[in-house]
Amino acid sequence: MYEGAAEKKIGLLHRVKVALEWIIRFYAMFMVGILGAACVVFLLLLIIDKLQGITAAKNK
Repeated sequence: MYEGAAEKKIGLLHRVKVALEWIIRFYAMFMVGILGAACVVFLLLLIIDKLQGITAAKNK
C-alpha cells in the first residue's frame, strides 16, 4: 500500500468465497478438537472405572 496506488475493488462473491473457506476450515478444526477431547475424556473415564474395580476387588 502506497500513495498513488490504483484502488482495487473486491467483489462481493470473492468476499463470500473467502469467508466460507475460513468458516469451513475453522469449523472443521473445531469439530476435530471437540472429538479429540471427547475421546480423551472417554478413555480417562474407562481408566478410572477400571481402577475403581481393581481397588474394590482388593478391599473384599
